[in-house]
Amino acid sequence: MQSHSTDEIKRVEMFIDASFASHHDGAGHSALVTLVGTTATILRSSKQKIRTKNSPETELVALSDLYFVGLWLHSFYNPLVFLSRSQ
Repeated sequence: MQSHSTDEIKRVEMFIDASFASHHDGAGHSALVTLVGTTATILRSSKQKIRTKNSPETELVALSDLYFVGLWLHSFYNPLVFLSRSQ
């Protein structure tokens, strides 16, 4: 098991990307990677459920669909960092 310092744990980064019309039916594709410190904690990749007209719209759909995963992860780790600092 890998251990992290509290400085590494408090850094939660989220990367979201999308690909326009990458499926045979014209649907876009979304991907999410979240890092806590230097460790990838959540990796998600999925076909978008709606069809978009252009690449920027595909990026917005990805952001809309996946943003709350990163927000949840941040709210999950925030109390843990607070507890580790108080010890």
